Parts: sequence; structure tokens; C-alpha cells
Amino acid sequence: MFMNADEVVKAVAIGLVFASVVTWTVWFAKTAEILLAKRRVQKALNVVASVRSISEGIERSADAEGEVRKLLDAAGTS
Repeated sequence: MFMNADEVVKAVAIGLVFASVVTWTVWFAKTAEILLAKRRVQKALNVVASVRSISEGIERSADAEGEVRKLLDAAGTS
């Protein structure tokens, strides 16, 4: 069917296949990125839940990077 198609139809089909591959690649990469971010945040929140003060939380998350660390830093400066 593809081999008997017109040149324009072949070009459109190839373009659609390329767009599909790009879309699936972006979807997979973003899904992996979100899952890793969720794990980092969950780990940091577990640390925050186990501390008694903001300063203790800052000390225990000294090696961590991310949103929870920024939250603790902001809370500690105010």
C-alpha cells in the first residue's frame, strides 16, 4: 500500500511516523523525569516529617537539592 502511494502521501506518512516517534520519546523522557522528581520530593518530605525544627531539617537535608530544600531555606530565613 505504501509503495503504491503517491509521493505526497509517502511524504505525509513519513512525517507522521517521525512526529509519532518524537512524541513518544518526549512522553517517555518527561514521565521518567516526573517519577524521579516524585521520589526525590517524597524522600525529602520524609526527612522533614521526622525533624522537630526547621534548623534541624536544614541540617539533615544539607546534601539535598530541590524544592523541599528551597522551602526549608525560605522558612529558616523568615
